[in-house]
Amino acid sequence: MISRKWSPARLPKAASTQNRLIISKTVNSMWHLFRIGPVTQIFITCQFPTNQHVAFVSNRSGYSNIYHMPIPDKPIKEEKEIEILVKGERTADFESFHILNSKLDINSKGELAFISKSGNSDVLYIYDSEKKEIIRDFKFKDAITLFSPSWAPDNRQIAFTGIDFAGKNDLYRIDIFTGDVERLTNDFYDDRDPVWDHERNFLYFSSDRSFIDYSNYYNIFAYDLNSGEIIYITYGKQNDYTPAISPDNKYITFTSDRDGALNIWIAENPVQIKTPSLTANIQNLNGFSKHPHFFPSNDQMQLRKITNFTTGAHDPEWTNNNQIVFTAFEKFSFHLQVLDNVIDKFDSSKTLVCDSMEIKTDPHEFSKIVAQSVVSTVRYKPKFNLDVAQSAITQDPVFGTSGGAQIGISDMLGNYQYHFLVFNNAQTLKDGMVVSRR
Repeated sequence: MISRKWSPARLPKAASTQNRLIISKTVNSMWHLFRIGPVTQIFITCQFPTNQHVAFVSNRSGYSNIYHMPIPDKPIKEEKEIEILVKGERTADFESFHILNSKLDINSKGELAFISKSGNSDVLYIYDSEKKEIIRDFKFKDAITLFSPSWAPDNRQIAFTGIDFAGKNDLYRIDIFTGDVERLTNDFYDDRDPVWDHERNFLYFSSDRSFIDYSNYYNIFAYDLNSGEIIYITYGKQNDYTPAISPDNKYITFTSDRDGALNIWIAENPVQIKTPSLTANIQNLNGFSKHPHFFPSNDQMQLRKITNFTTGAHDPEWTNNNQIVFTAFEKFSFHLQVLDNVIDKFDSSKTLVCDSMEIKTDPHEFSKIVAQSVVSTVRYKPKFNLDVAQSAITQDPVFGTSGGAQIGISDMLGNYQYHFLVFNNAQTLKDGMVVSRR
């Protein structure tokens, strides 16, 4: 048997991550890896009077369900009872929760917003956790696939990501009382995982709209809801996902693979000092407006890594106690973990990275599809089809019996048309045959 000492010797870079559990305590550690391991998407809810709860999606029982459980004050050794809020994959209303792509959100009233596939498109559902029932649902004509709803602090608006029939993945917001929907972005960039700040002025989201010549890299941006401007939060050749804002609006966390595996990074919220980088324009397909080209700021923002997993950490969410709850994959299963003293770990983190903006004035340009036309000729061979066929017969006491028939045929292009008229109004068989060609 290979001992645990073999791993540091064989993989010295991974040896530094062996103490990663010192900074976290397991909330739920009894999920074993089956052929398809359980997957979670989490969000913190504060509506319960005793303590905070965490709501999450998991297929731990085979079916995908939405669960919730209290966040313990100290590490637990045994899994506590977990309540199912919404059962999925059993009815046509909840066919799929998109557990690999979509998050969920709960407001201060205990109303859960989540996305589920239903029929030929997705539906935004609002579930009352006290009444244990769906109280609202929204289906959109233009956005057929939906992801990651996020409640505004006023509990009235919800931001989400939607994909239209053209395949564009953009940001939307809806007023749940009036049903009014506003499309915030309309371009070829992939915008995902929006989240509101606590002053309701900005939407933070992940997008590949970075003003760099890198393909398929995602950075964090802030959408100014008052002006429509989009502001850089991070910048560089890495993938930054799932932003989350601290309760005091001073810090932003997200997951990033800038040093390899996805881990949780934190920075002071720079949104008040950043220079607007680009403007969303719903009129132009490329997202550019008549304003000057992008002008990223030269400011450098300090980012610090607060987890060190080799297998990845996902979907961080803040609690009111400045803790972070997140999903981690470890020991062949997914876990919910709590990170305490986040601000202290930010100050003491040894992993420091600065994102520096590069000034560039030329906008993105996509090369056109180049095609060559080839003209060739094929000898045409007429092929006839029957177009008209009809007949008639009459009986008269004076003239006797008479009748006729009409048949029309033509080729595919209409170059040849033949009409045959056959009739008989004589006493002999020699009369009454007419053929016309046109």
